[in-house]
Amino acid sequence: MAAPSIPGLAAIRAHTDFVPEIAVVLGSGLSAAADRMTPVFEMAYAHIHASLTPGVAGHAGRLVFGTWNGRRVAAFCGRTHLYEGRTPLEVTLPVRLARGLGAKGVLLTSSVGALDPELRAGDAVLIEDHYNAMGDNPIRELVASLGAEAFQNGRTPFADPTGMYQTKIFERLRVRAEEKKRRLSKGVLAAVLGPVYETPAERRALRVLGGDVVCMSLVPEALMARYLGMKIVALALVTNGAVAGTAAVTHDEVLRAASEHAKGFTDLLEAALEIYP
Repeated sequence: MAAPSIPGLAAIRAHTDFVPEIAVVLGSGLSAAADRMTPVFEMAYAHIHASLTPGVAGHAGRLVFGTWNGRRVAAFCGRTHLYEGRTPLEVTLPVRLARGLGAKGVLLTSSVGALDPELRAGDAVLIEDHYNAMGDNPIRELVASLGAEAFQNGRTPFADPTGMYQTKIFERLRVRAEEKKRRLSKGVLAAVLGPVYETPAERRALRVLGGDVVCMSLVPEALMARYLGMKIVALALVTNGAVAGTAAVTHDEVLRAASEHAKGFTDLLEAALEIYP
């Protein structure tokens, strides 16, 4: 089912009738991956809707339509975050727009920190599950905005997230990764509110709770995509290994690592598009 009243949809449709198969959301430092597309149309987020515009470095703030590895793609270059003061509905607007434009699936990406000590910067992780430690989710806000309508006309807010991440492409994607001398594993994503990085105690706790990697995004988008009946593939780039003791993590470090490993990650992203289920 499509979400009602999608901000910015009319602004896009005033300029293009492009219908994507898949939407790609590119996380911190990963926007340049869209340069590999064969573009047919591009819009700045600011010309679509104000709530789309990122306020954090490493997020380009543009929507590119085109073909990518034989797929019709809408690439959202950058995202907003709850820690910017945005609401869950605002941070999931790319997914809602994608569904409104006709996309049946999403390929979500994120730069992540490692909780598993075996992971190191440059590794890729195909997300197989998540642990939501953000304290909210977009479906709650959507239900609040709809009121009684949330339970009428066949609607239900009780989306089951079990098995929502598509992982059957893993073995084929792992072969592609090995050909490129990249390390790929499956893992559980822990999502935290941010913008403060995790304390050593919090990292240990998230690891005990099953997390392999951690970020401050992606999970709200995945939950919205699930609610809207979309297929979900999530691919993360590890930008810093598991941090021990009092070692510092900075956003600049994240962006440097994303830039350093961008080519290899984009190669995997393209392979994932090709074999998307």
